[in-house]
Amino acid sequence: MKLDAAQLLELERQLGKPEGEFGMAVANEMNKSNYGIIHDAFERLNIKNGQNILELGHANGEHVLNLLENLQSIHYSGLEISTLMHNEAIRINEKHIRNGKAKFELYDGNLIPERDLFFDSIITVNTLYFWEKPIDLMNEIHRVLATDGFFVLAFVKKDFMQDLPFVNDGFSLYNNADVSKLVSQSKFKTAEFLDREEEVQSKDNTFVNRKYSLAIIRK
Repeated sequence: MKLDAAQLLELERQLGKPEGEFGMAVANEMNKSNYGIIHDAFERLNIKNGQNILELGHANGEHVLNLLENLQSIHYSGLEISTLMHNEAIRINEKHIRNGKAKFELYDGNLIPERDLFFDSIITVNTLYFWEKPIDLMNEIHRVLATDGFFVLAFVKKDFMQDLPFVNDGFSLYNNADVSKLVSQSKFKTAEFLDREEEVQSKDNTFVNRKYSLAIIRK
């Protein structure tokens, strides 16, 4: 389906912060199209029992439901800027919230509501483009991450993103060099990049090869 200019602008806005009925439809589509990246990124965490895991921007949280079914004694925390996605994640993961394995909170996208060194691993998938203050948020992630922990930052590369019709001023685009520079300006020390490529269905129902990276960032 071809979208007009107004629809493309609304899609761009909804991708950053889903709201309302259209936001729900966009979120469901994101969950499907991002499945491969999400699965790949969580595999990099090498999660062990007893760990505290934080995800920034969990969307509707369907992937969390499956993750916690397979791991017995971890604790997952999710932070969202979208009230709609926050409420959906709570609804979908009600069982895991009741048994103490998960909690979901709203935040402002800048300050992480947790004490220093609390999380063993931190992850975020396809949120980097919307960060208001990238260096400040990097330093917040550094603050709450355990000394021997690591942060997995998954993002689709600038070379692919810049040609998408719904990507305009609402997105800040990155390639590996841009993320390396961001890391160097923060309190983190090193970033290792794993380059990936996958076939995904685009909005006009054609299939394209999407290039993305997993940045493994350590203190």
